[in-house]
Amino acid sequence: MDQSVPDHIADVFDESTRCLSVQAAGAAVERMRLMLAMIVRDQAPDLKLKGTLAAQLQKLSDEGLLHPSLAAWAQEIRELGNASAHADDPTKIPPNLNDAVTLHKLCRRLVENLYEIPARIGRDRAALPPTTPQVPKPRNLRFKADSFKAKGSPPAS
Repeated sequence: MDQSVPDHIADVFDESTRCLSVQAAGAAVERMRLMLAMIVRDQAPDLKLKGTLAAQLQKLSDEGLLHPSLAAWAQEIRELGNASAHADDPTKIPPNLNDAVTLHKLCRRLVENLYEIPARIGRDRAALPPTTPQVPKPRNLRFKADSFKAKGSPPAS
């Protein structure tokens, strides 16, 4: 991950990757849900977010801090994370390995969009030369009056 991703978020993402490597889908999804909660707190420290993670995600979207498509992805991560954490609830279907792999990709895209892409853009912009407009100095040009005539016009009298 890019250096712009906070260490605690990158660490939890790495944990979810390790869980997937041993096919522990439920554990991986629970780590991704934790990472999502960390991202919400990191992205909006001044909003004093209250309520459920779902309400917090909606608030981020409403405030323009999270694109609606990313908010929808995040809700999917939250829902499957809850299903995994509350596997004893018969109304919740725990995620399978395919679900976990798909959520892992979504989490990666979320991190890219919220941290890595803005950081890369900032670094690329910083590498550009200063944007002070360079106004060309006026030249002292002298033209003969005849030089503006169209070809074939009669000479000036």
